[in-house]
Amino acid sequence: MGEISQALATIFLGVVGLWVGNNYRRQMRNSLTPQAAGAYARLWEVTAPSTPADDDPLSLEQRAELAKAMHEWYFRDGSGMYLPDTSRRLFFVIVSNLTCEVGKFAPASLAPRLNDRNPHVVEKVRGCASKRQMSLLRTQLKNDMAVYYSTATFNYLRDDERELLASSGIRPGFTALPMALLLRPARTNYGSCYCDTCVK
Repeated sequence: MGEISQALATIFLGVVGLWVGNNYRRQMRNSLTPQAAGAYARLWEVTAPSTPADDDPLSLEQRAELAKAMHEWYFRDGSGMYLPDTSRRLFFVIVSNLTCEVGKFAPASLAPRLNDRNPHVVEKVRGCASKRQMSLLRTQLKNDMAVYYSTATFNYLRDDERELLASSGIRPGFTALPMALLLRPARTNYGSCYCDTCVK
């Protein structure tokens, strides 16, 4: 009898925790200032060159232009102040990856694929990874604005994507109610690869 009571209490606390989390997200969405919403909308526009609709990896020129545009967005009108800590860490890692030395590209698990002797292959792999990472950033922006539940929008991650998110303090988990999991759309671009070398 004691074990049953303990199990029921655990389930009750879990339901309460989910309700509190969902309620918090609703409050965040309702309290979002027009300035913050505008800043996020501008960043979304800045990332347009990395659209998944284009099947090619990001070129060196595209990555350089994106890095410049994202740096300008961060400091213009104080837009970067609206990013939560986890999103800010993810933002800077992704921006750094656009132009950093190959040996400093994150996450470290991609290093073997970036050590190819053929520089053309390295550029394709890097451009593909950066493009997928930009998609992760847009997903995180939607989570910040409580548009979706994190567990629905971060479904079907590749290992390197999961590692990148974890390094920024973002750990997707089952934070939504079971019915919400069934009703929310999954991340649809799983399996997207722009260099023909990605490993799931």
